[in-house]
Amino acid sequence: MQTDTPSPKDLRPAFSGMRLAKSNDYTVKCKDRPAPGTCEYCGKLLYWIAPCYDNVVFSWWQVEQCDCYDAVKDAQKKVEEFERQKQAQKEETDRARKRERIDRLIGRSGLGRRFQQRTFENFECATPEQQKCFDLAKRYADTFAERLQDGKGLLMIGTVGTGKTHLAAAIANQLLSAGIPVIFKTSIDLLTDIRNTYDTDTQESKVVDTYGTVELLILDDLGKEKVTAWAASMIFSIINARYENMLPTIITTNHGCKELAAALGDDRTRAEAIVSRLQETCVTVVMAWDDHRKG
Repeated sequence: MQTDTPSPKDLRPAFSGMRLAKSNDYTVKCKDRPAPGTCEYCGKLLYWIAPCYDNVVFSWWQVEQCDCYDAVKDAQKKVEEFERQKQAQKEETDRARKRERIDRLIGRSGLGRRFQQRTFENFECATPEQQKCFDLAKRYADTFAERLQDGKGLLMIGTVGTGKTHLAAAIANQLLSAGIPVIFKTSIDLLTDIRNTYDTDTQESKVVDTYGTVELLILDDLGKEKVTAWAASMIFSIINARYENMLPTIITTNHGCKELAAALGDDRTRAEAIVSRLQETCVTVVMAWDDHRKG
């Protein structure tokens, strides 16, 4: 009685004995056999390579890699450059996703129309002290990749009208133009964003996490109004998250450190912990001159 069961021989793959062949192997069957190339460094003949199935090559792939020192070194450089570009693309993709997350959760960077006009180009330096603060802020923006590594921020202290918000906005504008996610908010606006989650489906923790993980957080006029216990708790959570993750923060304030702690609520331990973390992670920039807007 006959059956339809195939024999083991019938179960063999269509092609067997696959190997890598070179174009100088004349036992290989192929439609055409391309001329060999030469190594640009040592002049050695380099043959084409391709997978060979049952002694047949259907299409030659590429010229083989020379094994001389210079060729190997050049190939290694190309691989390293490819990996750098691949990593850069990954970082840009991650940043784009983070910007989308910021837009979705709390809106865009927070820079209003007026502050979008605050750049380094239109900051006026009339005194050596102003020039010194300008140079420090510009260097901070220019070397921000290093700040992402060391987590250093700026604590910009000065009275009203000294230009500290202008320089902070100039840093934000330069980094935003380079595609780096930045959040620029007053502490009041930051807390409003968190409160607004109570009227939506967005979880408070997601907004707090966004503030705690964005590449750069700029809090303008911190301590301008005395905060509640809840507000101080939110600010501490964000500052502490950034502290632990070594992420840079820029603070502008009208207060010195002692006055700032007093303005951050009645819980002195928590308020002093906030200021302590800022002092540890930020370079203090004192902008002590007359209000330029009164001129």
